[in-house]
Amino acid sequence: MRYSLQRMLVAMTLASVYAGVAFGAPHLLAVLLLGIANGLMPAVYAGGVIYSRRSWRAFWIGTAACGMLPSLLATWVYLQLLFDFELDDWTRLLDRSDDAGLLVLRIYTVAIQLLPLLGGVACVLMRSLFKPQRSIMPESGVTE
Repeated sequence: MRYSLQRMLVAMTLASVYAGVAFGAPHLLAVLLLGIANGLMPAVYAGGVIYSRRSWRAFWIGTAACGMLPSLLATWVYLQLLFDFELDDWTRLLDRSDDAGLLVLRIYTVAIQLLPLLGGVACVLMRSLFKPQRSIMPESGVTE
């Protein structure tokens, strides 16, 4: 796989924007955006498994295996938080001070979203280690 400088710069920009939203944004914005991202992740995994080929398919199968259940559980937790909040809780989210509980929620969400990447990389490594070798002689159908 070859990567151009443009692709690397785009990936670095996306990673820095993600880190900025995850840890630098106000609590309300971060919780909403990370919750939406968790809700969309299973669709991204399924699309990657269906539409990719070769090593990329192995990567997406690994991410789906490692990330589907944690992502759905995190979405359920976010929905529970959304419906259990009272007005005082929303004003606390608008406050810029870092409460330990909300910081732990952010770290938990980021970990849930990064764990599937490790699973995808592991799956690609397993594919490259155990990929069947191509036969030197094509099968002609003749038996000996």
